[in-house]
Amino acid sequence: MSAFLPEDVEAYALAAFHAAFLLAVLWLGAWAVFWRGTTAELARLDAELQRQKYQVSASEAEARRLAGLIRQLEDRQVAEARFGAAAVAPRTQANGYDIGIRMAGSGASDAEIAAACGMSREEAALLQRLHGRRARTAA
Repeated sequence: MSAFLPEDVEAYALAAFHAAFLLAVLWLGAWAVFWRGTTAELARLDAELQRQKYQVSASEAEARRLAGLIRQLEDRQVAEARFGAAAVAPRTQANGYDIGIRMAGSGASDAEIAAACGMSREEAALLQRLHGRRARTAA
């Protein structure tokens, strides 16, 4: 027993300390449960974010692919309007180059020739150099 505190006060102080300690332990336990739940939720949200990012990048790639197809279709439509439907018919090796030569001679761009004749832009550029208007004036 303490000389400074009466016996009853000392018992009340010890009981208050035990109650405060019990409340602190309960609070820390509740906080730990809350933190574990929050951490699990953050991990789930991060996984969902990564999945969404992957879907967005896949959608962007598909959009780029479709934009390229649209450009090819537009080039083909321009060539068809400019040179008629015969110029954009499916090509065989021989008639594709013949059509490309005629188109180059009449001033078509390499993109138009490539789209109309089903050849690469490099082939169309070569036809343009060999048979285009500038080639005929230089010869």
